[in-house]
Amino acid sequence: METFIVQEIFIYAELNMDRRKIVGAFAVAALMTLAVATAGCTSTSPSPTPRPFAQTATTTGNNTTLTSDAGFQITFPSKYRYDQNGSTPVKFYLYLDPNNTVTGLNIGTDAQPANATLGSLSDYYYGRLLDQHYQNFTVVSQSNGTLAGKPARTLTFQALIPVQYSEKEVRNQTLQVQEIWTLNNNTGYIITYKAPPSDFSKFLPEAQKIVNSFQLR
Repeated sequence: METFIVQEIFIYAELNMDRRKIVGAFAVAALMTLAVATAGCTSTSPSPTPRPFAQTATTTGNNTTLTSDAGFQITFPSKYRYDQNGSTPVKFYLYLDPNNTVTGLNIGTDAQPANATLGSLSDYYYGRLLDQHYQNFTVVSQSNGTLAGKPARTLTFQALIPVQYSEKEVRNQTLQVQEIWTLNNNTGYIITYKAPPSDFSKFLPEAQKIVNSFQLR
């Protein structure tokens, strides 16, 4: 399915990048880990085979609310097209630009160890970024905050990413990406907003409004 391929390739595509450049960028990230000494932690890899989760969508007026047994709920304008899949790490993908399927917002979940903390979750997501070997990776900003009342980390970056629009069409695109990470009940939640740099600010207010509707269950 074309739309689902786009979101999967974005998160898990392998690109070519000098790992030392990313390590240098993430030296700055230590500032946002506060008292959590993530450099001394060894991450335990979560289960590679997520179990399927049921998801339901209910439309009331101009808004649709998606409720997932993966432990979250989110509301968005009904005018936006979306995909959902309960059995993969990416549970939900919302298309914000009808003219460009790469511009959108998605929600993923990852099982974490029983002793997981926001610090160890950050290690896990940092490591996953390192494993992607993004070309031209540049950290734009990073901060601490909250998501659905839980402590969260936000990282915005830019990189050259091969986007697969169909089985036969792959295009290298520079994208600006904002990831928000939080932990609840030994599950890591990652909300990703992405767009070409020229459109990032244009769709960001709508993406933030949708993110603000995110609830943990």
